Amino acid sequence: MARSALINILISMIYSSIVVLVYHVEILRHFSHMKFEGARGMGISLVIAAVLAGLLAAALPRRQPSTATLILTFLHYLFFLPSAVFLAVARPTGEYILALALCYVVLNGISRLRLPILGQLVVPNSGLYISALAIVGATLVVYFWYGGIEVLNFDRKQVYQYRDLVAEMMPGTVGYLRSNAANVLIPFALVLALQSRSVWRVSLIALCALLLFGVSSHKSTIFTFGLVFASYWAICKEPASQRWGLLLLAVVGFCLLEVVIVNLVLGLDQPGVLTSHLVRRSLMVPPLLDSLWVEFFADRAKYFWSGSRLSMGLIEPPYELSAPRVIGSQVFGSKVMAANTGIIGSGYANLGLPGVALYSALLGLVIAYLDALGRKVGPALVAVISLGVIPKIAVSTDLTTALLTHGLLLLLVLVHFLPSSKAMARPSQGAPYSGPGA
Repeated sequence: MARSALINILISMIYSSIVVLVYHVEILRHFSHMKFEGARGMGISLVIAAVLAGLLAAALPRRQPSTATLILTFLHYLFFLPSAVFLAVARPTGEYILALALCYVVLNGISRLRLPILGQLVVPNSGLYISALAIVGATLVVYFWYGGIEVLNFDRKQVYQYRDLVAEMMPGTVGYLRSNAANVLIPFALVLALQSRSVWRVSLIALCALLLFGVSSHKSTIFTFGLVFASYWAICKEPASQRWGLLLLAVVGFCLLEVVIVNLVLGLDQPGVLTSHLVRRSLMVPPLLDSLWVEFFADRAKYFWSGSRLSMGLIEPPYELSAPRVIGSQVFGSKVMAANTGIIGSGYANLGLPGVALYSALLGLVIAYLDALGRKVGPALVAVISLGVIPKIAVSTDLTTALLTHGLLLLLVLVHFLPSSKAMARPSQGAPYSGPGA
């Protein structure tokens, strides 16, 4: 086995062990009311998680440089390893385990296909940056036009109150603008600005991200910006996938340190702020919701995409509420909660296990096509630009919704406009790109 593969296995096992420790010490202690359960002790959980992590890491693709390799590595740490931890600490149903295995096999298999590029229209980087910035600016103008300066809120504790208030002021189309701006346009412009080594361009798009968070009260705007910024530097040199693993390992390690400081040093009986957001919300809520969705819809009527525009109203919905609202109401007892999930939960709610396989295959095709574009543009560049969309499809949004609402279609279009990696390395575009494939 190659040395790089052994390093990935070691990183994955340490990463999973830290998440298990945080789960038992922090999440079970403070968030058991949110359906988090610990069916196994810490010792056996650590062993099971380490074994599963080693197996999953050994199966990671080793073809580098490759956009598919980079995206699958990120999903390995964001989605599949937390799901393995969930299997280790809880006792989910056999149906969920089968759905997870099916998703893993289909997604990893399809994403390794080598697809041709359908066609390209190259636009200079400066033009792409200005266009993306202009649309983001127009989105901000719309928010201020309908809501005024009072819609600004930078207090994270009041985001939900402000979000509902702002949503009532805005026309329905503003939600599409905000989501596409936050998930695609800002990451896209940020990467172009970083590549040009222009401080003022980076500062300008950072200001736009901060203002968009302020007017919309969606924390994911800032989170996505930070993720793209850190990931750009993390994978700009070989070996890219290992550097990504080390970055995410550092994040969960810091969260464990926060738990130690809050509980042992300060003696406070409260959850850590970063740990709650990064480990609980980002890593462990998605597998929890996937398991709850599968368990709920296993013996109940499926949606068959009746809630999607794809059905054109020809299929009668089996429930009065959308699937996330049904889970929020029936499982969590909340009439206002929307328990959103990704390809496993939403695929299963629509068509059972075949729905999981279908969604996994479609996401695999998207990754395979991004890989084809990455061979021309630069593998790391395309992988980082896609971070605002692809992870959300895996963990928190329906694939059909992501196509327009969350910017998947826009992402595919914009990447087509990027010039080749050789063209982007010309002196007029700044310093040469040093990432994989340059």
